[in-house]
Order: sequence, then C-alpha cells, then structure tokens
Amino acid sequence: MAGPSGASGAGGGRRGTLPPKPKQMDRAAYPAQARRDNVQGTVQLRIEVLTSGKVGCVAVARSSGCTVLDRAACETAQAWTFTPAEDDGQPIVAELRVSVIFKLTERQ
Repeated sequence: MAGPSGASGAGGGRRGTLPPKPKQMDRAAYPAQARRDNVQGTVQLRIEVLTSGKVGCVAVARSSGCTVLDRAACETAQAWTFTPAEDDGQPIVAELRVSVIFKLTERQ
C-alpha cells in the first residue's frame, strides 16, 4: 500500500484565500525492488499547484531514506490534479506538502 496522506498548504492565513483541494491523487505503485527488499518509508513532497490545477514542480522535502521510494512518490505526484488555490476568487499558484506512505501489508 502506498498512498498520499494529508495535503497541507499555503493559503489558509489571508482573508479571501483558499488552499488547493485534491481532485485526483492516485496511490503510488509500490516499487518492485522496494517490495523485494522489504523497504518501507514515508516521503514528504513539496508540490507546486499551478493555476490550471496541474502539478508544476515536485521536490522531496524529506526523504524516505530510499531513492526508489522517493522517485516513485515524485513520479506519481506529477499526475495528480487539484482545484487550484484562490485569492479573492482568482486562481493562484500555491505550494503543498504531502506525505506519501509506503507500507507493506500481508497481501503484498
């Protein structure tokens, strides 16, 4: 199981400003190498949400300690979509931090 957990972002402090809201955040596929090696971890991503709701830049804010998991989280985040942040009703670019959790279960 690998999925996003808790999007937190800019935009809550100023009056008339709304943060981006997730529309589609598919789970990251668990990398086969990490599964074989029994590697688990959490990747914290810094995600730029554009005015279109598409993801712009994605960066690892805190690594899982495993490059394979970090890469899988970044690649998955590129396909996510959001309702863009707004300032006084106008779409604005915003940044979110999202944790992607990679945890093996019995079924895997």
